[in-house]
Amino acid sequence: MPLKLLKCDESIPEREKHVYIKEKGEDTTQFLPLSNIETIPGSLSERGCSYCGAKLVIGGVLKDTIQMIHGPIGCAYDTWHTKRYPSDNGHFQLKYVWSSDMKESHIVFGGEKQLGKSIREAFKEFPDIKRMIVYTTCATALIGDDIRAVVKSAQQELGDVDIFCVECPGFAGVSQSKGHHVLNIAWINEKVGTLEPEITSPYTINVIGDYNIQGDTFVLEKYMEKMGIQIIAHFTGNGTYDSLRGMHRAQLNVTNCARSAGYIANELKKRYGIPRLDVDTWGFDYCQEALRKIGAFFGIEDRAEAVIAEEVAKYQEKMDWYKERLTGKKVCIWTGGPRLWHWTKALEDDLGMQVVSMSSKFGHQEDFEKVIARGQEGTIYIDDGNELEFFEVLEMIRPDVVLTGPRVGVLVKKLHLPYVNGHGYHNGPYMGFEGAVNMARDLYNAIYSPLMQLAAIDVRDEQIQDAELNLPRVFEQQNNITVDIQTTDEILIKEVTIMEISNELSYGVTDLSDTEYLDLNFTHENGRVMESNLEQLKSVDITSSEVITETQILPIEAQALPTNPQKSPEWLQILREYWGFILKIPQLFGRFYHEVKRIVAGIALTIGLLFTVKLLLVLLYTINDIPFINLTFEFVGIVYVVWFVLRYLLKANSRRELATKIQQVQQEVVYGKDLEV
Repeated sequence: MPLKLLKCDESIPEREKHVYIKEKGEDTTQFLPLSNIETIPGSLSERGCSYCGAKLVIGGVLKDTIQMIHGPIGCAYDTWHTKRYPSDNGHFQLKYVWSSDMKESHIVFGGEKQLGKSIREAFKEFPDIKRMIVYTTCATALIGDDIRAVVKSAQQELGDVDIFCVECPGFAGVSQSKGHHVLNIAWINEKVGTLEPEITSPYTINVIGDYNIQGDTFVLEKYMEKMGIQIIAHFTGNGTYDSLRGMHRAQLNVTNCARSAGYIANELKKRYGIPRLDVDTWGFDYCQEALRKIGAFFGIEDRAEAVIAEEVAKYQEKMDWYKERLTGKKVCIWTGGPRLWHWTKALEDDLGMQVVSMSSKFGHQEDFEKVIARGQEGTIYIDDGNELEFFEVLEMIRPDVVLTGPRVGVLVKKLHLPYVNGHGYHNGPYMGFEGAVNMARDLYNAIYSPLMQLAAIDVRDEQIQDAELNLPRVFEQQNNITVDIQTTDEILIKEVTIMEISNELSYGVTDLSDTEYLDLNFTHENGRVMESNLEQLKSVDITSSEVITETQILPIEAQALPTNPQKSPEWLQILREYWGFILKIPQLFGRFYHEVKRIVAGIALTIGLLFTVKLLLVLLYTINDIPFINLTFEFVGIVYVVWFVLRYLLKANSRRELATKIQQVQQEVVYGKDLEV
């Protein structure tokens, strides 16, 4: 079975060329899904635009650079604070967003003056920042704004600043991959070689394709420091503008993400003769292999082995613990591009999981060659997948967890399937040895989360009203929590702090393996939710330093409510009912007031308005009786009308200005605030 047309794609049969299911004995080179081509009309793509690939993925990571987006405010907002790449510069790049804030009038008359004004304002507001990247967007590219001329003028005026232009509007390519390419090539053409770095070690490298998602860069820096290797530049995790200008002085380019940054690595090899070494730093075994490759290049294998031995001794036992519990679990990897083949063997070899489906948003043909070569038979490969395809694939394979981004993650959660954020991570970093443990922990917490299992229960369903629930007694010792469960319509919770429970149970916050918990079993007949084959949870004693081999399941006995065997006298029951009614009077009064307060307020407002109008009329009539006052008012009115016509109605641009002001006042009245940014 080579390429496959899914049922949901019968109306767009061209999608058959983008879906492949691997079978035994097939020459996979003949069945590669088409990729890096335009999205087929009718298929709702999950791709990002080319501008997003340049700004969000690469340029926006720099920790000391103003990111000026020349376009509507939405282009800045949608690429701000959506990636979790911290820095040791106070997370400067995460705190702020800059935009020329293009409006309709700028689109009509040009936005170059607006861009120049925005550049100067940004440097004025951040006097310590002397570096900037300016991006074009769809709107400014279509009207033909010359951002390079504006930037040249600003640099001449300000003197000590350096500004880099990225001319890659959203429509420039079929996906964000185009933005990667444009920024890579423009940077090496214009900036590399314009600054000489300080060399402090005989071993120097550039780390390319690492964006410090939740601290990935800090992990790699630690390994390189122990090996005595100087990192000239990070492209671009925790990187600086000027360090990237000195990339030509490195002895080796260590490329981690070949899709987003392989372009500049290739150019550095062509122009400066710097070798390129592709590595995988996601995965326990892969990281060992990467360090050995780097050590072998410089002839310092002993240093590499020392780092590996130290990290393996620290984390191997934890990896073994997770592998025992994750072996055989099915996982989907639906991410951008290269992480499909970065993570496939890592999850299968390190954790014993089974990768059953992979989908790429912007991968190229060589990416699919790698991932299919590393994948198992029966795995589903999709290029530029859409929502309906994801639904159908989930029904076909029913995975235990999905590695994907937040957008698809929301879809997955609606089916009561857990997901782990493969773009920004749940609780990273995910690179290196400790990163592999973090990733295993998040996968484990996602699969075994009691909350995800409880979410599948619809308490409105009459068929499960009598279902018996065994809810875990989680963190009982740490948080003094006791949970007694009857049935779905009779739940008693004693001594529970809601915030503590939500914080402890939600995967992605803590490690469920570090707690003692019980199994969670329930039965239900709800056909509206997907079935999930989840194992019984097992208790873990983390106080022992040895690997746990024995499990213990501690069922919670359902506790019946105590009943009163003696019947109260009739007069006492009447007295209790009367007293209960007296106690409810304030509550009933409050409920009545809550229901009618809007009506009362409306009536009061109407009366007040009528009274105000009447008072104003009386005042006007009184003033009108005063000699010469009425003539003065008429004269003032005539003068104002003449001024208004001359000011706003004669010229077309004045009429547009008036329309803009009216629209602004309308927005302030309707929404209660000024929407101008």
